[in-house]
Amino acid sequence: MAKFSFRRESDAPRARRFTELFLLVLAVGISSFGMYLIDPDHAFDTSKSQWLPCTVVLGAGALLIHLVMQFRARYADPFILPLVVALNGIGLTMIYRLDPQIAAPVGDGQLMWTGVSMVLCAIIVFVLRDYRLLRKVTYTSLVLSMILLIMPLVPGLGMELNGARIWIHIGNRTFQPGEVAKITLAIFFAGYLATHRDLILVAGRRIGPINLPRLRDLAPVFLAWIVSLGVLVFQKDLGSAIMFFGLFMAMLYLSTGRISWLVVAGIGMAVGGYFAYHYVSHVHARIYAWVHAFDPEIYQASPGGSGQILQGVFGLAYGGLFGRGWGQGRANLVPYANSDMIISSLGEELGLVGLGAILMMFMLLVSRGYRAALGTRDGFGKLLAAGLSTVMVLQLFVVIGGVTRLIPLTGLTTPFMSAGGSSLVANWIIVALWLSISHSARAPHLVAGYDAPQGIDHADTSYEPEGATSVLARITAKDSEGGRMDSAIRRMWMSAACVFVLLMGTLSYIQFFDSKTLMNNQWNSRALYDNYGSARGSIVVDGTEIASSVKSDDEYNYQRVYNHPLKYAALTGYFSTIYGATGLEAAMDKELAGTSDSQFYDRVAQLFSGNSTRGASVELTVDDKLQTLAYQLLQAFKIGRSQIEVQMFRPRLHII
Repeated sequence: MAKFSFRRESDAPRARRFTELFLLVLAVGISSFGMYLIDPDHAFDTSKSQWLPCTVVLGAGALLIHLVMQFRARYADPFILPLVVALNGIGLTMIYRLDPQIAAPVGDGQLMWTGVSMVLCAIIVFVLRDYRLLRKVTYTSLVLSMILLIMPLVPGLGMELNGARIWIHIGNRTFQPGEVAKITLAIFFAGYLATHRDLILVAGRRIGPINLPRLRDLAPVFLAWIVSLGVLVFQKDLGSAIMFFGLFMAMLYLSTGRISWLVVAGIGMAVGGYFAYHYVSHVHARIYAWVHAFDPEIYQASPGGSGQILQGVFGLAYGGLFGRGWGQGRANLVPYANSDMIISSLGEELGLVGLGAILMMFMLLVSRGYRAALGTRDGFGKLLAAGLSTVMVLQLFVVIGGVTRLIPLTGLTTPFMSAGGSSLVANWIIVALWLSISHSARAPHLVAGYDAPQGIDHADTSYEPEGATSVLARITAKDSEGGRMDSAIRRMWMSAACVFVLLMGTLSYIQFFDSKTLMNNQWNSRALYDNYGSARGSIVVDGTEIASSVKSDDEYNYQRVYNHPLKYAALTGYFSTIYGATGLEAAMDKELAGTSDSQFYDRVAQLFSGNSTRGASVELTVDDKLQTLAYQLLQAFKIGRSQIEVQMFRPRLHII
């Protein structure tokens, strides 16, 4: 009779749930502080502010998932959840910040979808104790993907917005099934390729350096890909088509480890792009507007013009290195500033430094996904975790690349941050899958005897009970799938890092190196509105303000008010966002606006305080009584229609 001795591996990782809890408190605190800065005066008034509901929803949702993981996925990656909560919270805060300036506020809806998504994530983690159960629904996932993609085309159910038919009605709300389809397709690709990877690698014909598999081995995958792209063409959804094509080719490469598939992907992208540009009207319009964005006729065209693209770029340039400060940007000038263009909105108010921090969080997040893929022991888990990470990288590249004019704008949403319930729900499902896979990868498995009969057959579609991994099974897994597939995952991980470097370089060029040129562009109206967003300094005579800035009715901008306009008109001149500035307003505009380079540390403080810097005030040595007397006397002396004005002054500056 065989004897079994169980022991815990000496190098078993710690659960690190306390680390996760500490980071969650930090993540919720960031979003809560941002919500507070939107309206500090009414932050604690629930009738005027959403600070408390947002803090409660994010905090309760994060705590719920944390507790579920404590009992059901104790060894899950401790960094994934805090990163996602921070990103979700920052996006939610920006959406609420923009709500007063847009026609249709969506902050409350986004908060509701955030709560639903976090509860759904907790349910999936609780129910899906072993992700390998999903391998049994490989073909079911394919059927479900097709249904989800076709739903927007069903009359009466689907609806068209902004030229794309990718939404369906759910009561009085809309939902985008394609966001969920990317997950079900990833499950299908991972399940099918994990089962048939050996046939794909060995069987087939070799043509030059490329080993082509048999058609019957890849027929289901090709069928799913072709149907998906065909449906997306009819829906006019360019962004999702690019993402699904990238997912298909990435999964083939990850499963085989052959670089030839990447070459095929590049050729296929070039050929497909050529035919789409010449024969698909909406693709041609997008690319043409991208190439000729600065042409006046293209900029002013509606729809299909480049106005949205350039206003987003102008917003990034306006933000510069440190941003305009929280709540001090002009993001409302960009169409869809809270959804498709939320990256531009964040870059405008947080600057290159803040946007770089957000990109860093995204890079860390997808890195943890790739790390989970490397740590898990079966091919299905490796493909699923790496495939979902690659999908997120592709989506970020398409979104940020479109906003920065690196590639044509496609209309995809930024994961976790853009307004939209379907995108939020889908990406939180991805988080749940990452947590489940990382738990399996990091959990300390019990080791039964070397000849244990319950060793795992990794070619089998059944799932392994927790704690039953044998040494023999691990060796088998390493020989069969670990080498080639892990190498492919590492290369894909490095490629993802290069994508983030490219995006960061593009943002640096726009927000630092080329910012002055973009700010001086004739279509950039932000310079005209700049002084309306912060108080100009006052012009003072004998302690009386003859020119001052007061908040307008919208409580976000300032307007210039002149006291005694006739008596001092020739001296003060005027300041107008339409007609420019004259007189003293023009001569001392730099000081009155308070935007000199010497205010470097004030601008850094703005980033955290959200308070605009008031300009310096100009105090004149003019005597008000003498000026009044001179004005009255000179009323009697007119030369034609001209009036003689006499003023003597010496300006001096101080900060009020």
